[in-house]
Order: sequence, then structure tokens, then C-alpha cells
Amino acid sequence: MLSSSFAANCRRMFLTAAVLASFAVSSQSSSAATVTLDYLGQGPYETAGSPTLNVYTNANGTGPILLSSTPNRGGVFKWKVLSSSGLPAGDTLGQPGFDGSSNTNHLRTFCIEISENIADPSTFNLIDLALGPIAGTNPLTPVGALGKLALQRLWKTSFADAVTSGLKAGAFQFAVWKLVYDSSLLGTIANNDAFNLSAGHARTTASALTTQANAYLAAALANTDPLAALPDLRALSSGTGGPGGKIQDQLVEYHDNSSGSTTDPVPEPASTVIWLLAGSGLFVSRMRRRKV
Repeated sequence: MLSSSFAANCRRMFLTAAVLASFAVSSQSSSAATVTLDYLGQGPYETAGSPTLNVYTNANGTGPILLSSTPNRGGVFKWKVLSSSGLPAGDTLGQPGFDGSSNTNHLRTFCIEISENIADPSTFNLIDLALGPIAGTNPLTPVGALGKLALQRLWKTSFADAVTSGLKAGAFQFAVWKLVYDSSLLGTIANNDAFNLSAGHARTTASALTTQANAYLAAALANTDPLAALPDLRALSSGTGGPGGKIQDQLVEYHDNSSGSTTDPVPEPASTVIWLLAGSGLFVSRMRRRKV
């Protein structure tokens, strides 16, 4: 259980971050970059014991189930870049050489759109994560600035650990889905429900995977790194090649080597103000004073 003061501080952090993080969405390049990827398989991933993730209409878990997914292989997707267009020279995706070789065109992703399938090869648009996923059959809206921020914190605190075993990779995938499907709760009174797989819209049964996923979510919630220190995450979206021309949107790390930056391109003054406001509570207190 989270203490009420800690929960209030976390809500305050996400509320204040919303003000200026939303401006960061428009600060990223809006150029239409595309990449065509060859699917290399999954690994590590969790097969046995993966619980079912249910997404409910209502955040209290009493509405109809909108989506029920038992991931056959919940974990890391591996790809090879076949071609790209619109990427600045030198910029890369993912973690080059992760397979122990010198391959610089290999990358790893996690799924952010459960109800669709991947295709091989797949052509994606590279978009700002706040604008993804571009919903297919999902009852989803884009994650927005707060969903993006939460996923950046999750990636910063737990990605390196998540790729060390199948169970951890599956747990990280569940944590990603949780933040995507519950992004509408971020910055609200139910903010903490977005970081707990027993509450909110997206829920699952208790298991070793669920326990690990909740540990990753708790680490993301507690993280207070400034925005400039967080990884630059993008969405691979609106891909072609699957049934109906749509395939699963993917979460990928972006490396801006052309400008020498490895973090999200958020203006430093903006991130500084966010954390000053979060620490002082001025944003929340002013909102309360305006209520009648």
C-alpha cells in the first residue's frame, strides 16, 4: 500500500508534468519518418504461467471486459532494419548490437497495441509516443503527455533488468500495457490505480509475473528524474502488412545521434519548471483555490 502523502506527491508530480510535458509533444520533429523492419522473433519472453490481462470499460473493474488477452509470448520483439526514410543521418532505433554482434541495425521493442498482430516485414511510421497508439480495433485513445512520461520512467528504471529473463520481460510487457490502457487515469485522483495491476481499467490475476510487473510500475511511479534525463521513446505506428493493412504499434527507444542527444528533446527550462512546481505543490493548490 502506498501512503496517502506519497500518493498525493505522485499525483502532484503527474499533474504538474502535464502542463509542460504537453508542449514537449509539439517540440519533437513532426517529419514523417518511416522504417521497414524484418521480424527476427522474440526473446527473452514468458510463455508458461502468463496471466490473462482484462481491460474493463470502467476503472472500477465492474464494466464489460473490452479486451481479454493471454499473451502466448509476452516479452521482447526483435527486429532488423531493412530500410528507412526521413530519419536524420546517424540517428538509430533501439539497442544496436544487443545480440552480441556488431549489428547496428538490430533493435528491440515492446508492444503497445494488444488487439493487432505483427507482420513480416512491417513498415511503420515513427511518431511521437504521446500520439500513439493509433488505435485499430482497440478501445484506445493515444497515451498523451502523461502516458508518455510514465512509460519513459518505466523504461528508465526497469528496461535493463527486464531483458535479463523471460519472466521479467513478460512482466515488463504487462507493465507497458497497463500504462497504455490506464493512461487516462494519470494525473487524476485515481492516478495510483494506473500503477497497480489489481486496479484501474487493465487488471490481471496474481502470479509471479504480476508481482514483478507491479514492482516495475512502483519503481516508475517513484522515479523523479528530470525530463532531460529520461530516454527518448517513440511509437512505431500505423504499420502496413497485417490484416486490413494494420499491425501492432510498438514502443522503441530513439537515439538522436545527429545532435549528440540520447534523451527526449525537451527544453531544459520547461523540465526545470515542471519539477519546481511538482516540489512546491503550487499547481495543485492553485487549482483547488479556484474551485467553488
